[in-house]
Amino acid sequence: MTTKPSRLVFMTTAIAATLSLAACGSESGGTDSAPASAPLSAPDGQAAWQQQDPCSLLSEQELQPYLGDKAGSIPPERSSKLNRSTCEWKVSKYDGVRLVLWQPPAPTVVTDRDKTVEVGERTGYITSETSTSCLMDVKADPAYLQIDVNAADVDSGREHYCEVAAETAQAALTKLGW
Repeated sequence: MTTKPSRLVFMTTAIAATLSLAACGSESGGTDSAPASAPLSAPDGQAAWQQQDPCSLLSEQELQPYLGDKAGSIPPERSSKLNRSTCEWKVSKYDGVRLVLWQPPAPTVVTDRDKTVEVGERTGYITSETSTSCLMDVKADPAYLQIDVNAADVDSGREHYCEVAAETAQAALTKLGW
């Protein structure tokens, strides 16, 4: 009777190893491994939205409400962590603009919020908002746009600062064609 459990352990291990190898093979970047909503357009396996340059989405005029007169002179900083294309324009440690293109692992991580704002025909899900800052994610197709703006010297004339950020997010989404 001891041979049956050994055989079962061996078969279970063999099946697990086979499935593991199959899973590794599916990460090769082929179209089989990509979700239907993220078409591939590059041999490296990135979706088209991952190849977008968020630094090209805002003009000097669109950055001016946050960066003031320095909007045209601050070079953008590009990065890509965890497949999230990011661009930052910083005036100081706290003041600046950050745009991120990403897909949340579970949409409810973003959409399960009480505070929202209209961003054109879309919804901006507000993570945090003060009189001089806004962090929100806008659900778009095929990915989300995250905007994080902070400006100490802002005169938005609005009760909710995320309304200002919503206009900036809409400008970026329009350039993306989303």
